[in-house]
Amino acid sequence: SVACVISGAGPTDLVHLADQHAYDPKGLLHAIVSPLWTFLTYVVPSFGTNVSVLRQWSPIAHAGRLDARVLLGSSTHDPLVPQHQMAELRHAMKAD
Repeated sequence: SVACVISGAGPTDLVHLADQHAYDPKGLLHAIVSPLWTFLTYVVPSFGTNVSVLRQWSPIAHAGRLDARVLLGSSTHDPLVPQHQMAELRHAMKAD
């Protein structure tokens, strides 16, 4: 069994990642790196675009079944994964 899970700013909601906003000082990074870029570069090649598949592989969909300790780390200055992703997972874990 798994005793501990550590996520260093990993996406937790693959379904909504591409539509969310992350740190973007003065709009300079949007064309280079963004949650959409992360989605297209990493998520789509790994899981495709089928919403049911993305939901299946999203940690947030399994929050109620996580019995291990979870350490979530994120940065307010992360242009790739919105900090809101960690807050969503924490909320889902507490709700379940």
